[in-house]
Amino acid sequence: MSVAAPPRPTAAIPYAETQPQRAPRHAAPDWLPVIGWFVDDGQRHSRINVVPMGNTVDPYERFAVTLKFFRGAEQPVHTFLSEPFAGDEIFRYESAALLGALGESRFEGLVEITARSLDNPPSHFPWVDSWLEFWADDGSLSGSVPGFVFKGGTTKQVMSGKWQHWPGVAANTGTATSVLLLNYHPRPTAVRFDLFAPSGRCLSSDTPSIAARMPRTFDLESIVPGARELLAREGGFGSLRIWSAYKLPGFVLMRNRATGVISSFDHTVPFAGPPID
Repeated sequence: MSVAAPPRPTAAIPYAETQPQRAPRHAAPDWLPVIGWFVDDGQRHSRINVVPMGNTVDPYERFAVTLKFFRGAEQPVHTFLSEPFAGDEIFRYESAALLGALGESRFEGLVEITARSLDNPPSHFPWVDSWLEFWADDGSLSGSVPGFVFKGGTTKQVMSGKWQHWPGVAANTGTATSVLLLNYHPRPTAVRFDLFAPSGRCLSSDTPSIAARMPRTFDLESIVPGARELLAREGGFGSLRIWSAYKLPGFVLMRNRATGVISSFDHTVPFAGPPID
């Protein structure tokens, strides 16, 4: 079988032969935001920190930050754009500045922190680490946590939902526990708490909902009735499993009942898949 030769190039068809197609290029990655809790109620206060030297080896690399503060609505209640900073110049933003900008006396909501390099494109880790500090005037709260990296795909709802875990939760005569969950999604999100004693006995909560673009704090003994009695016979400690319809950043706060001081403030551990019952 003969095969016809390709047409010869002409002025009208300078390349008559089929040319290899250039592989499609994906859009360059943009800088990802991190999400955090932000509060100021006159007693508790917050501060955002971005440290250039913690994110680069170049002392002259410049950074800038965009802050968006949310309180239930899809659009932020306030947006702040920083001036460029570099080297030993640490970017800080305190909750008092937000109250001044809003003309209000209190705020509790979420902050979206997008820090970016002005001199280099994002790498395969396209975010700049940010830290949030919290303290209370009476000394009952003092700690810092990193911002939560909110990557794409987390708004997809699936049958198994999302799971996270906290081993060593306390409900006893000396210590009380509460759980802070951040719903960054633009829709209400249902959650459920499963409390396990070391023996495997379990109590579960109802399925409350967290409003869109809002944080919510749950007292363990209120959301899981009988929690203290469940753990009392086994040392007062157990394990907490948290289910949510969408991925939610979670933090556990353990409080000394006698002093009111929060002695532990740390993030939960996500499950890679559905837990084994």
